[in-house]
Amino acid sequence: MFIKEASSPASRFKEVQLLAQGTPCRKSKRGGVERGQDAIECCNLDLHIRPAATDGIVMLQILYDLEFKFLLPDRLQFWMPAKCMHDVVSPENIKFILDAGGNCGMSAVHFASLYPDATIVTVEPDLTNFGILLKNVAAFPNIHAVNKGMWNKDVKLKVVEGNRGIGEFGFQVFETNADDMEAIQGTSVDALLRQFNLPRFDMIKMDIEGSEKEVFEGDTVQDWLPEVSIFFAELHPDMRPGCDDAVRALLRNERYYEVLQGEYEVYVKNY
Repeated sequence: MFIKEASSPASRFKEVQLLAQGTPCRKSKRGGVERGQDAIECCNLDLHIRPAATDGIVMLQILYDLEFKFLLPDRLQFWMPAKCMHDVVSPENIKFILDAGGNCGMSAVHFASLYPDATIVTVEPDLTNFGILLKNVAAFPNIHAVNKGMWNKDVKLKVVEGNRGIGEFGFQVFETNADDMEAIQGTSVDALLRQFNLPRFDMIKMDIEGSEKEVFEGDTVQDWLPEVSIFFAELHPDMRPGCDDAVRALLRNERYYEVLQGEYEVYVKNY
């Protein structure tokens, strides 16, 4: 992946529009692919980043360092049977994706490039991140963006900067009073399934700065978790003690293969 052009000079304060060419894609050759009313060139992404924010780092992690590399058909890892992995990540088996912790939208557009026929729900609580996310996913009608916080029920949440002091990377949510004027709406995995009338999520990426604890300790977790074929979890026990234990208690068992991929613990269903 390389950057061809920017719509404006780089600035710490101005948003920059980039054309990222040669990004990973399911297509074997370049060509036009319809995205709503417009046609964009396969393997190219029209992206927006804020130079003063962490957007550029996120873009490089996902599109250049290939944080989700083993979803690519020519990059299957050999930590588990290759055929099993191929079957799990094939477009025929990945139809519904949850991107929990959407940030500026890079993972959502990457998933849409790899799975153009999948329905993708991306959830981001911070309004400034969400504004950039909307621009980055605008060309993909199969991406549904939700400005809410992930929790285990429909409650009011407050968005705060996490204790790591890493800006747009590290916003956390905490339950708050219903009359809090700065509160946003919380949501749950099962509520999202109902909202978009989906039967299940085949793949979930969850990077929600510790709120995995609440998600995995919810009363309905066993209603949706058994349907998930591949689960990416970036855990932050320093931000929310116990979030790692909550996730591993339900995923570290004989039903899943487990591997570390970059910052993610990856759990793949053992069929």
